[in-house]
Amino acid sequence: MTTKTFQFQRKTYCIIQWMNLEELKNKYGVIEYEGKKYILLEEADFTNGVLPGNWNYNDVEAGEEYQFQMKAEAADESGEKLYDVFWIFWEVKGDEKLPEDFDYDNVNHVEEIEIEYYHYDKYGFFIKPEEF
Repeated sequence: MTTKTFQFQRKTYCIIQWMNLEELKNKYGVIEYEGKKYILLEEADFTNGVLPGNWNYNDVEAGEEYQFQMKAEAADESGEKLYDVFWIFWEVKGDEKLPEDFDYDNVNHVEEIEIEYYHYDKYGFFIKPEEF
């Protein structure tokens, strides 16, 4: 199963498209955090969030270290719940690495995504569970 989420009127909605979980494991990988495994549904991407402290990109000079956050959506092993997985990395300003060079086994935290599920019907339109 793979998902796409979107926000509308301050609620998060999820459109589910069925996909083999094994394909997702092979494509994006599985991470473990606090004894629980999560199947990544996408590649990690920058959040552009401002982290606490004076170690953000705009707080440091060239050659100094800064930290930044990345995030990816994930599902539990059953594919029933969705999560945001967060990582915090350190970089040297002006000497940045490629995203694939970071250690994604070192997860900072995981947050469950509260969603309302939508499924595609046979005509390609998505419907709420109570409309089934």
